[in-house]
Amino acid sequence: MTLTIEPASSIDGAIAVPGFGDAHRRLAERLPFIQATIALLIDGHHDDDGGDVSVSDAGRISLRYPLRASLREAAVDAIGNMARLQLAAGAREVMTLHETPIVIRGEADIARIADAPFVANGHTLFSAHQMGGCPMGSDPRRSVVDTRGRHHQLENLWVVDGSVFPTSLGVNPQLSIYAHARLFATAIAEAAK
Repeated sequence: MTLTIEPASSIDGAIAVPGFGDAHRRLAERLPFIQATIALLIDGHHDDDGGDVSVSDAGRISLRYPLRASLREAAVDAIGNMARLQLAAGAREVMTLHETPIVIRGEADIARIADAPFVANGHTLFSAHQMGGCPMGSDPRRSVVDTRGRHHQLENLWVVDGSVFPTSLGVNPQLSIYAHARLFATAIAEAAK
């Protein structure tokens, strides 16, 4: 993700501003002049298993989300291309979301992205469109709901959101979710007859 520090027509909000405390406040004060661009990285494909959530015997929840080489490579490429796009659109300065942001004013600065750390708490990563978790399918051993969103074990439970996808689609899922909701609503109505 990159930020353009220039007048822009859309504002993503303070979550898209790096830093903490006073440094974050100073950037947040410039929100009217910030344009944020995001890139969706797709996990759970090819050599990437994605992350996982586990619960210990004591009931503590643990999240594990390793940033594998393929995701790091995609992030470096995306940040560089978003910076190029923003500079071509007239931005004088683009800033990455690294803990110590890289300020980009030209191609030489873009090359620095490849050497920057992509580690826990070293670069802001966030999810804009959560998907997966309750995949649909005909095999209850490999899916949570059937192909119409009905839970395999609980008779009157239907899941009608992005969690029915096997993983991230890599695009905004709004239209896909609308289509599934319409399909599933028809199945729900039929089941209620």
